[in-house]
Amino acid sequence: MVTEVIDILIADTGVQNLVGRNKENDKYKVYPVVAPQKEQIPYVTVRLTGKAKAGKGCEYNYTVSVTSFCKNYDDVSALDDAVLAAMETDQKISLDSTSDNWIQADGNGIYTKTSTFSV
Repeated sequence: MVTEVIDILIADTGVQNLVGRNKENDKYKVYPVVAPQKEQIPYVTVRLTGKAKAGKGCEYNYTVSVTSFCKNYDDVSALDDAVLAAMETDQKISLDSTSDNWIQADGNGIYTKTSTFSV
């Protein structure tokens, strides 16, 4: 499920324009679980945060968290808005919640927004 969400995000020009490409210029900065250690912000990570069986068949319901990382609050808000717009293109996906955070990293603060989706 993480790969499918990453595919949705990297196909969206709004997300592409805000995260940019990695240092090697071979991919947009949307990563499963965690970004590479030396990656420069902005970037996005995607994590599977829940998986529950949906009835007796082989179907599952998933919960996926998408976290945006930026140097300031306005930029992280814009990136999260782009994530929301990209995810809304898939009718099977619905937004559950969004939360703000600020973390200390390498002597600098990083703003984050995490949006959680049901799939």
